[in-house]
Amino acid sequence: MSGRFAGERAVVLGFGVSGRAAARILSEEGAEVWVSEARLPEEVTGPEEAASILENSSSVQRELLLVKVKADLQTRTHVLETARLFRAKVVDVAPDAVTIEATGNAEKLEALLRVLEPFGVRELVQSGMVAIGRGSRSITDRALRTA
Repeated sequence: MSGRFAGERAVVLGFGVSGRAAARILSEEGAEVWVSEARLPEEVTGPEEAASILENSSSVQRELLLVKVKADLQTRTHVLETARLFRAKVVDVAPDAVTIEATGNAEKLEALLRVLEPFGVRELVQSGMVAIGRGSRSITDRALRTA
């Protein structure tokens, strides 16, 4: 099979809309794709070592959240302080709103949203879980990019 990822192996965590799209694209580009829900690594549909590589204790896992929050002159300071407490970044500022970027596990992002909700969440988008194994071990036998 040919394609950018011919002969490569990939594990897609989460089989929501974005997970299905990623699995389809990787497969079309020649990769051997295994799919798992991040919270259930034992359900990886490929070899057993793929499951052990991406367990919570042996991988770095993150989700991304972009949230637009109402922030007028009276509330802006509180919204910015909340972002700072959660180590989030302010990525856009408008006269009546602030857009915040946060990464972390699902629990952290849910806690951030609970604190921001009283200010008024105008819009939010959230990725699924992405993960990579800890240490030098890789699910591929060769480097994808050279230094």
